[in-house]
Amino acid sequence: MHAMLTLLLSCTVHAGPPLPQAFCSGLVGPFTLSADGKRIYNYDQTVWDVPGRKLISSESGIGAFALATSGDGKWFAYGGNRSIFRIVDTRTHKVHWDLTLWAHGNTIITHIAFTPDNRHLISLSANGILAVWDVIDKKPISLFVFPVRFKYFLDSQQDFLRSWRALHGATPPHNVKTFVQQKLTLERGRQFSIHPNGKSLALPTSDSDVLLLEVASGKILSTIKTEQETTMNVCYSRDGKMLAIGAGSADNTAYLGKIELWDVAKEKKIKTLKAHRHSVRQLQFSPDDTMLASTGTVDGVRVWNVSTGKQLYHLYAYDRNGDASEAICLAFTPDGKFLLTCGPDRCDGVFFHEVKTGKRILQPLNK
Repeated sequence: MHAMLTLLLSCTVHAGPPLPQAFCSGLVGPFTLSADGKRIYNYDQTVWDVPGRKLISSESGIGAFALATSGDGKWFAYGGNRSIFRIVDTRTHKVHWDLTLWAHGNTIITHIAFTPDNRHLISLSANGILAVWDVIDKKPISLFVFPVRFKYFLDSQQDFLRSWRALHGATPPHNVKTFVQQKLTLERGRQFSIHPNGKSLALPTSDSDVLLLEVASGKILSTIKTEQETTMNVCYSRDGKMLAIGAGSADNTAYLGKIELWDVAKEKKIKTLKAHRHSVRQLQFSPDDTMLASTGTVDGVRVWNVSTGKQLYHLYAYDRNGDASEAICLAFTPDGKFLLTCGPDRCDGVFFHEVKTGKRILQPLNK
């Protein structure tokens, strides 16, 4: 553990007096908030106590951008480049299970999330491998393999499968009970969203479709046909009744990254939000599902009224130099009072905003 990191004063994005302080590790990267809102986990494996505004622990290592905490607060998982993938026991701050390289082969871990039962973790990699893990017993459960278009990632997937077969024969990789080689192609594995019931997940294909996949079997339950050029990311509402689908473009900077809101039960589009220039990077519903926050690759954070589809406010449209802003992370506090963001100058840290107005505030102490 290195020395206690200091809290830095944030930069002033707009004219006026200095804005309130932020949590800051001095490193660029995303964060995730614990289910109770009391801890912030940063991409460099630093852990902050929110009520006390102090650093709990920090580890040197490779930065990870796929982050997740379990609902019961017992586990923190992170993954990223060079196949880094670890699950940490938050009670001891020690690595509970190191899955680096072994889990998905030599690739990038792009997204991870705990299921509502807090026992299982689902991970996705750029080479098209979707896996389900029993965290407590440290046991692989299921493996679903999708063809991917990018040759580098397809080669990584095939190398992973060939290596396993060379060592273990015809048994499924990791000896999982459920192994499915899917036929539908992904551009690459990017992101998914688990339905609140834990039985299914939504998986964007990076074409215009979103797959609804049964977690237990890998069966494709349905395919949502959007009006988007691409589907970059998805997010279920907290009650599971809506699905937000964000779009973007890999190479067209003039593309308008829209957000479609869908009725899950009817599989019917409710409305379209004309959201971000270029691409939508992340989506999250407020705890009461009345608001939706989104980040863009070039134009910061936008917050929407779900019922009307109107934008409520826009944060970090530009960085301190007046250039396009890439906002990478956000989170609502469990009580729905505050929105946490990582702004355009990401080394400045995590900022707190009043959720109704977007006004940046000093993080409340001891609440």
